[in-house]
Amino acid sequence: MAGVARGLLNLPVAKRAACEFLGSTSVKSMLETPCASEERVRTKPSAADVFAEELARWLGPHTARRAVRTFALRALGTTPEQLLQRDVSRLSAALRPMLKTLLGNSQSEQVLRAVAARFEP
Repeated sequence: MAGVARGLLNLPVAKRAACEFLGSTSVKSMLETPCASEERVRTKPSAADVFAEELARWLGPHTARRAVRTFALRALGTTPEQLLQRDVSRLSAALRPMLKTLLGNSQSEQVLRAVAARFEP
């Protein structure tokens, strides 16, 4: 019984809870096989994530996230988490002057085209 308890304690808490909830009956099966809850579900990235990914190539990940957050709040009055696809053009327009200053005209337009292309059906 001590081996079973030790095996359970070595599992991460989330995996242990998910396995128990899903009904895995043995410690060995919990240790050796992934639970169904561990499968990653691919979701569509948010508008803020798309902007941050494209900007990160030029500005770095932290600066890109801060730029998206700052311009979403100032220009659109919303948090990055609340950005919708319809806000893409307005956020692009708000970011354009800053990007032109930092990257130059051609690179800034390239970044904004890449963002727009990610939202086209």
